[in-house]
Amino acid sequence: GVWAGVIGEIGCLLPLENGERKVLHASAAAQQRTGAALAIHPSRSDDLVLEIINILDDAGADLSRTIISHIDPFGFSQATCRKLADAGCYLEYDTFGYADLFPPYQGRVLDIPSPTQRINDIIQLIADGYLDQILISGDIC
Repeated sequence: GVWAGVIGEIGCLLPLENGERKVLHASAAAQQRTGAALAIHPSRSDDLVLEIINILDDAGADLSRTIISHIDPFGFSQATCRKLADAGCYLEYDTFGYADLFPPYQGRVLDIPSPTQRINDIIQLIADGYLDQILISGDIC
């Protein structure tokens, strides 16, 4: 048969709504059944992305097979990135080259980090021991 390789991208708004909590629980259950990775599209909030990970963990998700997308445009702090990586998550930097392309998101203009800032953030995470959990891609389809 055909098996899922990735479940998602699972979108979560700020504030997290009950329906989204149900989807996170269902995604964790689907991951347990299939072994597929989860791809999470968080909103721009350090607290929210950590809440998402707590929900997934409580629901039995394998956080070592969980990708947090859009680390770079959402401006998560290095402390939050370390917490996500310590939980086992992959950190996806996926908007290189987008500096002037983002429309307002949820009513706000995003302050997209420069390529230099992104690279410096990645270098720091590598120095902290998270090389194997960093993903770099282009979020264009």
